[in-house]
Amino acid sequence: IGQFTSIAFDDLGNLIVVYASTYAFAKKYATGIFGTLVYIPDSNFEQVLIDLGYDDLLDSYVIASSISGITSLDVSFKNIEDLTGIEGFVSLTSLHCQVNQLSSLDVSQNAELTILNCDNTQLSSLDVTQNPELVSLSCDYNQISDLNLNQNTALTFLSCYNNQLSSINVSQAPGLTSLLCYNNQLTSLDLQNGNNSIILSLNATNNPLLKCIKVDNESDASAGLSPYNNWQKDAHTIYLEDCNSIYVPDPNFEQALIDVGIDTDETINQHVLRVDAEEVTSLNVSNKNIVHDIILLHSPGYSSRAENICCANLCRHFD
Repeated sequence: IGQFTSIAFDDLGNLIVVYASTYAFAKKYATGIFGTLVYIPDSNFEQVLIDLGYDDLLDSYVIASSISGITSLDVSFKNIEDLTGIEGFVSLTSLHCQVNQLSSLDVSQNAELTILNCDNTQLSSLDVTQNPELVSLSCDYNQISDLNLNQNTALTFLSCYNNQLSSINVSQAPGLTSLLCYNNQLTSLDLQNGNNSIILSLNATNNPLLKCIKVDNESDASAGLSPYNNWQKDAHTIYLEDCNSIYVPDPNFEQALIDVGIDTDETINQHVLRVDAEEVTSLNVSNKNIVHDIILLHSPGYSSRAENICCANLCRHFD
């Protein structure tokens, strides 16, 4: 297999380097002498590293020094099930691992990462809180239900469609220019980052539970002014600066709430503040030509306090 060719010691007699006749021989003994091997349990992952010239023996290990300086790695479409060992790529700035069969992905040791693409990898969770330099994140076609982006202040591009996400908050990412989050289970979407003017692309469609998108300027957004005119959302979703409110789609119902002093902003804008609604114990909106679902009355705080509700109108349904 090989042999040692020379061994070097420092002035104190400490072993500092071992030279061997072959890479494989050096690799075999490196862990016992220096502890410099990185464990790579997935043979398909290691084969990619061999193909790229970072390794030369399929033995579940790679010498750390051969990968620690790598800045870009593409292991997409390689039938990889386990990316254990990616933590050894400490200088990595770009990782493409899409279309694999990963059960998990740990990039907590890849602090320099700026680009991550893990589309279609069967992930149910993804933690990028240790990647503050992340600029571009694509994690489409997974089963991710939670995505904490509070530490990703450099983010400019986020694509996370076809997941199980219930909330997205990019308020800490003032440089965001594009967000694709359609086909999720969103109930909350916070885009109030103080710089909506540069978000040129948003697609939040097919999120049936999303009633409100939090934005910088609800007037411009509702009027369809730039850049909001390029954004895509479901018809039932509205733009507000404060989404701590209740959706009221029927203008006659909202006018009735204004008339009785419940809707304190006194504006027909399809919402009423939750704090105002939760104080109501009695409500009479009879004979007001209300025909739309009274979403207000579906609100948890409101319906639990209201003791007397009168609705002699044409409501499609009343809860």
